[in-house]
Amino acid sequence: MPGTMRKYMGGILAAFLLCGLLHVLLYGKPLFTGIVPHLCGVLILIWAASIRIRVTDRRLKGLLQLIALFLLAYQILQEIRFNLSEALAGPGGLLLYLRYLIMGVLPYLCLILALLVHEPEQYHLPLPVILLGAAVLLMAAGIMTNDLHHAFKYLPERPGERNGWLFYFFYAAVVGIDGAALFLFGQKSRLYRRQRYRWLPILPLAFGILYGVLYPFRIGPRLFGFRVWNIGEVLSFGIVSALEACIQAGMIPANTDYEKLFSLAEFPAVILDRKGEVRYRTRGAVYPFPEEKDKKLLAHSIPGGEIRWTEEIGHLQALNRELSETAQSIRARNSYLSEEARIKGERAELETRNRIYDRITRIVRPQMTRITELLDREEGSFEERLKKISVLCAYIKRRSNMELQADGGELSGEELGLAVAESMDYLCLSGVSAASACRASYSYPAGMLISAYEQVERVIEEELESLQSLMVFVTGEYRGITIRMMLKTGSGEMPSCPLFPEGEGFSGSAEISGGEGDYLLVLRLKGGGEPI
Repeated sequence: MPGTMRKYMGGILAAFLLCGLLHVLLYGKPLFTGIVPHLCGVLILIWAASIRIRVTDRRLKGLLQLIALFLLAYQILQEIRFNLSEALAGPGGLLLYLRYLIMGVLPYLCLILALLVHEPEQYHLPLPVILLGAAVLLMAAGIMTNDLHHAFKYLPERPGERNGWLFYFFYAAVVGIDGAALFLFGQKSRLYRRQRYRWLPILPLAFGILYGVLYPFRIGPRLFGFRVWNIGEVLSFGIVSALEACIQAGMIPANTDYEKLFSLAEFPAVILDRKGEVRYRTRGAVYPFPEEKDKKLLAHSIPGGEIRWTEEIGHLQALNRELSETAQSIRARNSYLSEEARIKGERAELETRNRIYDRITRIVRPQMTRITELLDREEGSFEERLKKISVLCAYIKRRSNMELQADGGELSGEELGLAVAESMDYLCLSGVSAASACRASYSYPAGMLISAYEQVERVIEEELESLQSLMVFVTGEYRGITIRMMLKTGSGEMPSCPLFPEGEGFSGSAEISGGEGDYLLVLRLKGGGEPI
């Protein structure tokens, strides 16, 4: 028998024999009559605590702890029933019913445990077992209401105590459920890895069933005329021994024999106690671990000490170096790409600016040509020619500004008013009586306002030699703009009628009236018109 199994099973058997010996030696001595239930209760608590640590299956662990709880409750009820009931104002009947109730529930829990052994976690109990649980609850209700119908058992304080039909039915059901659990444990013990000990979980449970069958007939182990064990001790140790044997046999998964697995492991690790002494070591462990730059020492606290082991980190260090080199290469590449993007941006900006400047140059080329002609002309005074040049320069300035602001979008009507006003100011410097007024608070397509300003400039340039006075009124409307030009010339010739381009997103028309040097030119342009 393996060492771990001998240790657990030997301890349970020794405690069981000690309880029987104390029953005989201390019988009839009131000071010590409660020592056996107390000893059983303590051992059950110790076993339940070990279950919490050892068993790994969550479902089986919960069932085992529930069984331990019911066994502990049975010991407490037995102690109160036989030693303290006289001092508790007669609760004997209720305590008696509760004891029998526990005796009926425990076999059913063992049956469920036997069904769950070797079954997957998603396994569901069959319908007959669920109906059997309902029958157990029904019997429990009959036992607890015995004082109403007396079908189970009269109170032991009453003379002529006798058992009712429910008692025998209950006892038969308990034995039957115990037998079913015993049968299932026997069937599933065939999967035990050590076939020689497959019978071990069956013996304690079979002994408990046999003792329970003989107990009502007052047949059982006796010494010097006294019972060696009461039904409570046999019930507790029979169930505990059987379930512990299932754990040791491997039917109930538990973390036993881990020290052997640990010692067979190839990785270097040791388990130390609280004093720092080595308790377990793996096959490849040399403690203290040698210091190596490619190995890292790790530790983790465990109950009673700690575990220490080493890990190879050479490949991690190589990966870290590779990652560092890659990150450095990425940073260099990102810096190169960032500089390349900056240069491309500056180049695009320069190309855009040059394209705009080239376009502006093409637009104002007629004015620049005329300025050159005025500068080269020898007729007239230079001052007179300079005044005319300033009018052309004002147009070049304002027209270029409008082109830069437009960029294919919209312009406000006020921008047209400012451009016309500046041209009027330079006309005044050249000796022409000029003035302008603007009332336009909408935005319009840039091409429409530029075309309107070009038409005003065309009239000024055509009549620049003979122009005497000029009044320009700019009126903005929701969907259009109107320009009225009142001019007086000395040439006596009517200005030519302007033509507006088609397909530019707006439409335009012009009207000329007057004569003998006084003329009224009305320009109407339609398109756009959004509030600013």
